[in-house]
Amino acid sequence: MKASSTLQKRASSLWRLGRLLRTGGFLNLLRVTEEALYRALCDLREGGSGATTAQHMLEALHFLDATARLVLIDLRTVISGRCKGVAKDMFLMKNPLEQKHPLTLENVRFLEDLYHTLPNSMKCILGQLLFCVHSCCRWRDSQRVKMLWVEQGHGETLVHADALASKTAVSAEARTRYLPYVALGSGVNGVDWGADWVTVRMLEGLEYQDFILPSFSERASCWTESPMSASEATYWLREFLGESLSPMDAFMYGSHSCKSTLLTWAGRCVTISFTPMERRLLGHHLEPSMKSILTYSREAFTTVYSKVLQMFRLMRDGSYNPDLPAIDRVVQLSETVAEE
Repeated sequence: MKASSTLQKRASSLWRLGRLLRTGGFLNLLRVTEEALYRALCDLREGGSGATTAQHMLEALHFLDATARLVLIDLRTVISGRCKGVAKDMFLMKNPLEQKHPLTLENVRFLEDLYHTLPNSMKCILGQLLFCVHSCCRWRDSQRVKMLWVEQGHGETLVHADALASKTAVSAEARTRYLPYVALGSGVNGVDWGADWVTVRMLEGLEYQDFILPSFSERASCWTESPMSASEATYWLREFLGESLSPMDAFMYGSHSCKSTLLTWAGRCVTISFTPMERRLLGHHLEPSMKSILTYSREAFTTVYSKVLQMFRLMRDGSYNPDLPAIDRVVQLSETVAEE
């Protein structure tokens, strides 16, 4: 029931632990004692090994016990408090997690303007990046889209998508249920890119199979048979942004910046108030008791995206700038409350 990568990871940790024990004179991993394990973990710590190495070894032992049922040792006794303490000391040396920065309003405006100047193949790539921005979608989840269609009217464009499975879908039932995505195809500039993106995909012959966007070979100027990864999408994003980013700032942005952009703007907007539940819905995170909303109401995002459109219209007329410093937003909010 486990992925092959999980088995390989656990086996590699056990193999390294076995080598450590053998170096210390203990030959049988399946009969490991608490003292031998503690000594091996201390050797790891003193040798300057990776911060998560010891933690992965303890997890691998638990995995082995749960899979093969060790009968000659009791892991609750072998993995003592001091062994866990060594693993925790090493884990605390891990580098802090640094998330990619959300795109700025100027970045998104630049990308939407750039879209209309590109050839069709590049439009397919940039269009999917813009779809991730405006639908708060992870790149890998956008690759699971099985259907795209567009609605137009009143000078705006709405892109609908149905995707099968996502990062947050863990049960078998959830992985076989379509998850709806919505994006404003008219964007922050008010100029349609969504309908053109869907049309260009058809002209390029891109289909909805295991993934919707293959990797692009610049040398052969053609699509390959493998899916475009999030890493490749990151390189394309930085390539599209080009000179609008300094070389040092480029590493602050990646494909996951698309997921967090709209959520960041909604959290900073002081004129249009998004409730915590609406922001969770915008990011496709729901409490278990609220999942029926997406199951029985396929257009649950309509209310949320009406507020997103209001926010975009404030951006278009200059009333709202999400890139303002925090102190400016604090003062602006205090003045708004005072006026009310």
